[in-house]
Amino acid sequence: MNNFVYKTDKENTIYLGDHHGNFSCIVNFCKKHSNYCIIQVGDGTALGFRHPKEEASIFRKLNKILHESNNEIIFVRGNHETATPYINKW
Repeated sequence: MNNFVYKTDKENTIYLGDHHGNFSCIVNFCKKHSNYCIIQVGDGTALGFRHPKEEASIFRKLNKILHESNNEIIFVRGNHETATPYINKW
């Protein structure tokens, strides 16, 4: 098992889970708060259930919102995320 250590310069941390690809909760949070490290603790992306190009577009938009609000996000894979569509594709 590999250990993972992530150091952030953000002043605050919030944990989020099980929104299953409905990113409006993150967008709304970022409109009101800045300088947070958001830790998505699983079942947040529903990764693998949309076309890869659609998912890439969603993540580009989410990245822009996070950048503009000085927030960052860490995704932890949940049981509703799958990397299968991405294996040997990117």
